[in-house]
Amino acid sequence: MKGDLWVESTTEVDEVLEFIENRIENPHYEQDEGENVVWNFSSYELKEDMLNLGYRNHDRFVVPYQVTSVWAFMFSLLPDELRNAEILIWREDSQQYVAYQQFYRQMSPEQREQFRYALSEKVRFIEEG
Repeated sequence: MKGDLWVESTTEVDEVLEFIENRIENPHYEQDEGENVVWNFSSYELKEDMLNLGYRNHDRFVVPYQVTSVWAFMFSLLPDELRNAEILIWREDSQQYVAYQQFYRQMSPEQREQFRYALSEKVRFIEEG
């Protein structure tokens, strides 16, 4: 797929942004008891024959980037439609994707903001000693 991303110490933020845009523009559609859409943000090709999404209650899925720090940055930039999508993780042992619940959508924006504020207060307290 156009726009593969291999993050190294010399990777620029513009490269990550371009990768995100390319992946947003090229989702995978699966017809299985309705239409499921998978956005693949991994640097690996989607193993389409290993998708079995018909059993899920959601129709929107995201495959995260494999480097946690990069995925955290990408996730922070995604629209809520994709932040709320189920997460698909490739399981090498079973050779299939496994869907994990998305905790982000289980909190309201107000709850997220209150929690962030409470954490910020704790950090401030710790740093001020």
